[in-house]
Amino acid sequence: MEQFKVSQEGYNKLIKKWLIIMIAVLGVVLSIYIATAIISHKPGEFDPSPIVIPVVAVIVGFSVFRGIRKQRRIFLSYCVTITDSDITREQINIRPLSINFMEVREIIKTKKGGFMIKGRSSTDVIHIPYVIDNPASLEERLKTFAPITVWEKDPWHLKYRWVISLLAVGVWIATFTVENKPVSVICGLSAIALILWAFIFILRSKNVPVSTKRRSWIYLLLILGIIYFLYIRLGGKGIIFF
Repeated sequence: MEQFKVSQEGYNKLIKKWLIIMIAVLGVVLSIYIATAIISHKPGEFDPSPIVIPVVAVIVGFSVFRGIRKQRRIFLSYCVTITDSDITREQINIRPLSINFMEVREIIKTKKGGFMIKGRSSTDVIHIPYVIDNPASLEERLKTFAPITVWEKDPWHLKYRWVISLLAVGVWIATFTVENKPVSVICGLSAIALILWAFIFILRSKNVPVSTKRRSWIYLLLILGIIYFLYIRLGGKGIIFF
């Protein structure tokens, strides 16, 4: 039996890269908000941007800091155990996943040096990060289960996943800020499709923390909010509270 874990050094490299991406994403989102606010703002109307932007920045900053503290413990608990009969991934707050050697369909080495072990079903996938300790020894051990397919380049949905995330945020913002009804409806339907896809993916995935699965139900509230907004925008009458 052999075990492979993530080192503190590997975690530091990963979190540094993650922070850079998060800052870039936040900058783009705020830029989109500012641009749409300027375009839709009418003279004489109250502009909430000077209040909204600092508040959002503080909330996001606090959430990121808190998230890093939680994710550190989860990420450093990652462990892959390999025996003669199976491969098992264990991690705090995530249900263990084992793939028997008879069920291994494919082993992929990503461009960055991580690995994906695919089992019998589409959800039986063990993701091994590229910051794992002793990657050369791990690769030799995995070769005893199946030939390793090396990706020369990542698939488009992985390579551009941050672009897809930004697109989702952009169409969500445009739904509520663009005055043109057809464009607003198209953006709203696109946002619903993307949010619904993310919701289903999180619930089906065996590599997502249990706490994240529980929180993902808020996505349905976002979808209902978009549907209600589009209903009002297209001439429907809202709920009268007084």
